[in-house]
Amino acid sequence: MNPSSSAKWLFPYLIGLGVISYFGGFGQGGIIGGVSSLKNVLVGGHADLPLYWDVLVVTIFSLTIYYLAMASRLSAEKVSEYTKGIWA
Repeated sequence: MNPSSSAKWLFPYLIGLGVISYFGGFGQGGIIGGVSSLKNVLVGGHADLPLYWDVLVVTIFSLTIYYLAMASRLSAEKVSEYTKGIWA
């Protein structure tokens, strides 16, 4: 297995977090409460996911990413091979 294919879960994880954050209800008002020039930066979620539905979405998303990461992980032998010089 190619080592880079072991990280194929990372891109969907980052995109998924962005989508969940966009539709979530946390962070209204911008970063640091809209202080000075940062008031229009990272304005937070749009509150399209109601409370507790967001928890369900995050749970399903997290389990899916966990399954994908575990399915694409390196074998223990490969990890030992790649890291044997580090701990010597």
